[in-house]
Amino acid sequence: MPDSVAFHDLIEAAKELDLLSAPTAVPSDLAGDVEAPKDLAKDVVDTIRRFRNLIHPARALKDSFTPMSFTADDLQKLKDMYWSVVYSLLYNL
Repeated sequence: MPDSVAFHDLIEAAKELDLLSAPTAVPSDLAGDVEAPKDLAKDVVDTIRRFRNLIHPARALKDSFTPMSFTADDLQKLKDMYWSVVYSLLYNL
C-alpha cells in the first residue's frame, strides 16, 4: 500500500476497475427516486480534476482562470458532472 495516493491515481484506478462507466439510463426500480446523470462519469472525471486543481493559485494563474468569470451556469455544469461520477460509483457498489 502506498503512503499516499493522488487524485489522478484514484481516477486511474476507478477507470481500470470500470467503476466510471455506469449507464446514464436509471434502472426502472429507481427511476422515481434518482435523477439520471447527464454525462458518463468516465467522460467528465478529468474535467472535474482539472477544475479542482484551480484551487492552487499558481495553476489558476497559469490557466488564466479568474473566479469572477465563473458563472452560475458553470457551477450547474460542474454539479451535473459531479453527480455523474457519484451516480456511477454508487451504481457499482
